[in-house]
Amino acid sequence: MKRLNGRSRFRAKVAFEPLTARPMIAVSINAHDMNVNEFRTHVSEELAKLDADAVVQIRLSGPISEDLESAACTGSIRSLAPETMNVTVSRKYQCQNGLARTVKGRDA
Repeated sequence: MKRLNGRSRFRAKVAFEPLTARPMIAVSINAHDMNVNEFRTHVSEELAKLDADAVVQIRLSGPISEDLESAACTGSIRSLAPETMNVTVSRKYQCQNGLARTVKGRDA
């Protein structure tokens, strides 16, 4: 590095290297009339269509049964995905005041 008139001046070769981004995908599922087996099969089929490196948000809507509650958690859904896939779950609930509220799960 040379100093000219109190300023730093240097030359460097700079090359731009593009980086590939992981695909980010939202999958919407209305699980209202599904039982646990139908739900797990549907989620497995949807995840199988996606890139194994994808970042996936599963958006659940509709009321779900108590039986389906545990199958619809992020940890349970995560077990259906490849190890390289990031999965989160968000669920839309109907509140008593009639407004929809979204609850997001964490990546497992």
